[in-house]
Amino acid sequence: MPGIDRSIMKNITLLQRFSILSLMSLVFASIAFGWIITYILEQDIILRSRELTAKIVSEEAGKEFSIAELVTPKISDYDEFSEKDEVME
Repeated sequence: MPGIDRSIMKNITLLQRFSILSLMSLVFASIAFGWIITYILEQDIILRSRELTAKIVSEEAGKEFSIAELVTPKISDYDEFSEKDEVME
């Protein structure tokens, strides 16, 4: 190979080659493991955030509105419904 000093390559022992390959494989395995752990933690945090947000919203909506108000659509008496919302603010 042009530009590469072959004497350096010939001086590397089998133990040194094994050590270098072991180090490279350890680095690649660590990067892959880190990526997997990061992805799993991120998905878990997102799931917990969704569940907590849903719980808080349902509790606050339950305090603010009755079950009947939440079940029935408020299209016909929207003006009355929106006035109730303005009064509560």
